[in-house]
Amino acid sequence: MSCHTFLIPTVSSKFKKFKITCFNTACASGGDAISYAYRELKYNHYKQAIVIGADTLSPITASGFMSLGAMSLKGCKPFTTNRDGMSLGEGAACIVLSSQYTSNSYSEIIGVGQANDHYHITAPNPDGTALFTAMNNAIREANIKPSQINYVNAHGTGTKLNDVMELNALHKVFKDIPSVSSSKGQIGHTLGGAGVFEAIIVALAIQRHRLPPNIVGQNKLLENAPFIVTTSKTSNIKFAISNSIGFGGNAVSIVIKDLEK
Repeated sequence: MSCHTFLIPTVSSKFKKFKITCFNTACASGGDAISYAYRELKYNHYKQAIVIGADTLSPITASGFMSLGAMSLKGCKPFTTNRDGMSLGEGAACIVLSSQYTSNSYSEIIGVGQANDHYHITAPNPDGTALFTAMNNAIREANIKPSQINYVNAHGTGTKLNDVMELNALHKVFKDIPSVSSSKGQIGHTLGGAGVFEAIIVALAIQRHRLPPNIVGQNKLLENAPFIVTTSKTSNIKFAISNSIGFGGNAVSIVIKDLEK
C-alpha cells in the first residue's frame, strides 16, 4: 500500500534534480503523497509534482482483510445500517500539481492536514481523534471556516468501525455537516491509491458542479448521517475536503477550492 510523488525542480530552486519519494502509510498513502507534494510546491522547492497512486488485487491482501473481518461478500455499502465491510478495488491514478495555474487546471489545493492518534495497529479510534485533527488543521491552513465547506469525500470504507469513527469526527468538526459521500461503493477501496483517486473525484465534482453519489441501493442510512448524498445532484461546490485514513492511526484531509471562487 504505497504511493509515489515525483517532484520537478524550479529554475531558482536549490534542488537541481528530480526527487522521487514513496509513501507507505497504508490507505492514507495517496493523501500523504499529495500533502507532501503540496508543501514542496508551496514553499517553492519544486515547480511541479506528479503523484501516482496504484494498487493491485492479490490473494494475500484479500486474505488479510478477510481475517480482520473487514471484507464484504455482498458489496460495499458505506454509512448504512447493514454495512458489512469493504470491497477491494484495483487501478492506478495520477494527479499533476503545479505551483502556478495552467490552462488545464481543474481546482486548487489550499490546505492539508495530517495526524496520527497511535490508537491501534488496524482499528480506528472510535472518537475519530486523528481525522478530527486532520480536518481542523486542513481547514485552518486553508484560512476558511468549517461552514464554508460544501462537500466532503469521505474515506467511507463500509466497515462497522471506520464509518462510525468518520461520522463522529464529522460531527465534531461541523456544526452543520455539508454533503458527504464515499466513492468506494462504486470503485472499491484502492488502498494505497485511494487518496489520489478520490482527490481527482473531488476536483471533477468541483469543476462539473455535481455531487458524486454514495451508492447504497435499497439499504438504510445510519440515523446520524442524513447528509449523505445517495443520488448525483447539481451543486455549486466552492470548497471541498477529501479524507484518507490508514492503519496505525493515520489520517489525512485535503481542502480543494474551485478556481473560480
